[in-house]
Amino acid sequence: MISDIHSPMFSNETIYEISKDQIKINNTAFKAVYDDLRNIEMLNRSLFYSFDGDYLVVQERGDPDHIFYFLRDSIFIKTYPEFQPKYVERNGQKLLLEDAFNKVRFISNMDFASSMEFYSNELKKRSKSEFFCEIEFVLDTNNVIRDVVFLNPIDLKLETELRKALNKIKEFYFNDLKENVLVVQRIQYSTFGKKDVSQEVKDAMSSFQKGDELYHNGKYEEALPYLEKAIQLPVNRRQYFYFDDCLRTLGICYLMLNRKEDACKVFNDWGDSSNFNVRNYLRFFCNNKVILEPPDKERLIENIN
Repeated sequence: MISDIHSPMFSNETIYEISKDQIKINNTAFKAVYDDLRNIEMLNRSLFYSFDGDYLVVQERGDPDHIFYFLRDSIFIKTYPEFQPKYVERNGQKLLLEDAFNKVRFISNMDFASSMEFYSNELKKRSKSEFFCEIEFVLDTNNVIRDVVFLNPIDLKLETELRKALNKIKEFYFNDLKENVLVVQRIQYSTFGKKDVSQEVKDAMSSFQKGDELYHNGKYEEALPYLEKAIQLPVNRRQYFYFDDCLRTLGICYLMLNRKEDACKVFNDWGDSSNFNVRNYLRFFCNNKVILEPPDKERLIENIN
């Protein structure tokens, strides 16, 4: 079990959407060809599937250790109630919060950020520099976008353009969930090492990189000061990709040093058990009952649309 926690696969979010001619993995589509022997041929990958009760079992050919168990969304949510739909209130109205199980459809052949950039010259300029923006809006049951809020401050000229761009791409959005949905979209450009990155960010990343190198060399005690410093520096943790990696590495270092309480503080700061990236660390180390040797179905369970 301890050896498993070093693997990126121990706890991560991987969403498969399987249809008759393609498999989409984390929004990246791959052409898929199925045969009568339960083989799935994809570009550079061959899979074999079978069924075990409610589970769809997928094994990657040539890699017998990679076996995944999938449940349909409805069964998964019934089995794990922490993934029940979540609701928030905005302007006195109860709204369904979009998540991996309750998603509106966006049918553009570009992602959200690229679609917005297509209609905004100001955003195109920002793509060449460090930029982060989160936009919250309601998509109602009539496919109307309303109540647009920018969650972090941006200049008025850019905000005006982005509002116009959002109005242009509204035709790509469809709400099939029969409830008004609160959607949060992110636009992010990173240019690490360039002049527009603050010194705080550079210091945090440098500290994480030093700690991460020590961690990979098995020097867990020596890694701690660098990792602890990296998460304490005043940066927007949602903006920088390294932050989650730093929390994961710091938590594992604490586990390897038998500092379980400190590890669980880090993991709980990262997220709750509905966050797949930290879910298994919480389940196997931070519950009252620690599962030392979980069965494969418990460890590798995924959801399937």
